Amino acid sequence: MKTKTLMMASSLFLGAAGLSSLFAPEELLKILGLPQIDPLPVVIQLIGALYLSFALMNWISKDNIIGGIYLRPVSIANFAHFTIGALTIVKYQLSDAANAFLWGIMIVYIAFAIIFAWLVFIHSGIKNKLKTQE
Repeated sequence: MKTKTLMMASSLFLGAAGLSSLFAPEELLKILGLPQIDPLPVVIQLIGALYLSFALMNWISKDNIIGGIYLRPVSIANFAHFTIGALTIVKYQLSDAANAFLWGIMIVYIAFAIIFAWLVFIHSGIKNKLKTQE
């Protein structure tokens, strides 16, 4: 997978999550089956601001070499976010309070966590010169 495609996909996913959290916090609480008591809508909006900021960072970084030592802070931040998020959602889904809406989110988080782990720990970010010379 090209890193540009990965960064665009993660940016679009996080941007959609951020915008929906910013502009529809009450509806998200309703989907999750949570009460709409103060200050939960404001907390959801703050989380939306974080998601939108992360999406902007990924979008701006998409045209650069990412992987290995190249843009390491961006790749590690994405790896940490998606890995911690995936583990948190998996733990919640395995509890008695599992939520049908979160199954899809969990699958996306696990996929991004695996891909960013590959990007951080395996992919160098540059093409192998020996392969291109053959």
